[in-house]
Amino acid sequence: MYTLCRLRFVQGVVEQNSVIIIIIIIIIIIIISQQTAATWMPTEQWDRCEPPCGPGVQKRIFACLETSRYNTSSIRPAAACGGDAGLQTVMSEMSTEEYERACDWGNCESKSWWRVSNWSECSQPCGPVGFSTREVECIMSGSEGDVTIDDRYADSYCQLAKKPSTTSPCNRHNCPGEFLASGWSKCEQKDNCKTGFQTRQLSCRSLSVDGTYRDLPKAVCYQGKRAPPSVWRRCFIPEKSALCTKEKPEIEKVKMVVVQMKSTSCIDSAFCGAHVCLLQIGADLTNS
Repeated sequence: MYTLCRLRFVQGVVEQNSVIIIIIIIIIIIIISQQTAATWMPTEQWDRCEPPCGPGVQKRIFACLETSRYNTSSIRPAAACGGDAGLQTVMSEMSTEEYERACDWGNCESKSWWRVSNWSECSQPCGPVGFSTREVECIMSGSEGDVTIDDRYADSYCQLAKKPSTTSPCNRHNCPGEFLASGWSKCEQKDNCKTGFQTRQLSCRSLSVDGTYRDLPKAVCYQGKRAPPSVWRRCFIPEKSALCTKEKPEIEKVKMVVVQMKSTSCIDSAFCGAHVCLLQIGADLTNS
């Protein structure tokens, strides 16, 4: 037998009942079955050439990605992939050519080479069009330090053929599922003195690397951080409302139920005793 816990909700405090527990447990099982561990994945970007002049080596930049069973991916913190230790493990299973390449960005004898900044943050979190940029400058090193050569004269000091790229693709992977709403239906107002309603449909879709959208089960989108868009709203038809003979038109009362997943925790352990609080949900029973 489970001890029922009093939990904090989005818009009120209610007690769990057996029906809600069963529903949420089913949702949790679905969510867990869809989750996969994050892992380090090679990107299309390369780090600086080391040393900055003469023959050197560039290392590929890796990203920590979590990929779902529906082949959608999300960027995760490095810690989710085991940090540096996890990256070294992944690289040990790859050939050196997959994460290192030769480079030469300048002439050590003339003390001139191309200096680059770090890559900017990617313009998109996922999908087909993400790109990063960086600054590339021709540098001449002297006794008084490094001097930046104007772009007009850079070819006289640094070889344009060795100039590193200033842009690079990034985050080119399938996006996590997101709710997309259809257009609103026509307003249905049955009573001249009451508001009507409009409805719309929700679909769960993922933007793919090729620029197309894929339909996913709606359960996938309910795992997202954003609340789903509303599927109904009040409306009125001016011609019908004008026929109302009452001084004060009525606003029809609508009873709604909202369920939202929350992190697991008990507000007061006195409600839980020695038992584990299974889950935290949100429910709102209100008149609108």
